[in-house]
Amino acid sequence: MGVILILLKKNLLFKVNLRCFHYIFTILQNLYLVGMKRILFITVILLPYLASSQVTLEWANRIDDDFSFAQEWEYPESIYLNEWGQLSCDGICPTEIDRMKDSKGRIYDDSLRAFYAIIDTTHRYFSHKGNVRAYEFGETNYAFYEEHDGKIYLQTEMNAITHTSLHIEFDPDPTSKIPFKVYLTYNSIKNQKPITYLGTSGTIDISKQGIENGIIQMRFDLEFQHLSNDSEGTQTWEGKILLERQID
Repeated sequence: MGVILILLKKNLLFKVNLRCFHYIFTILQNLYLVGMKRILFITVILLPYLASSQVTLEWANRIDDDFSFAQEWEYPESIYLNEWGQLSCDGICPTEIDRMKDSKGRIYDDSLRAFYAIIDTTHRYFSHKGNVRAYEFGETNYAFYEEHDGKIYLQTEMNAITHTSLHIEFDPDPTSKIPFKVYLTYNSIKNQKPITYLGTSGTIDISKQGIENGIIQMRFDLEFQHLSNDSEGTQTWEGKILLERQID
């Protein structure tokens, strides 16, 4: 009888231990899965910033460099001076202006006021100057920005001959520890989705005085990812940006 009781106790202890083991194993497994999910989540969120880790952003009290390009201007795209000395539009233009011109392209005198109420002929002052090697890039003289969620989202403008834009996202507070982000967006004229190329190395200098006084002034010398079959190698973007910043 005693032997039977001992065997029953051992069997019971075995079952209890087995259940405990299974319970502990389940807890550890769940913790592992949660940990892996967190690691994966953190990796996905931080990957763009980690990929830009070789790019440095420095705040300078002032940037002693030539920003005289900001005094140059041009008319909006498609605006030109015709042979009669009139500012006209050729290319992507509103269709309603066609009836305001004769067969040679001269704007009728009695249509000038209505024509310029439709067509934007303001002077566009340059806000970007750069020496760039990027996919389907011709030239761009402009940059613009949005500011929300405590960050500045800056990018260069694309046009008919330029299909890659530079993006720099950063906190305007020089003391902030929030990571910045720099990348290119390639919107090819070919039938393909936009492609993002992360910054791999380089420097960005931003004027602290400028930010505090309503001006985004920066210079940069950057390298980016590129296509593996690109025989010409790395995409590069060396340039400057000067923009007014709206401060509430």
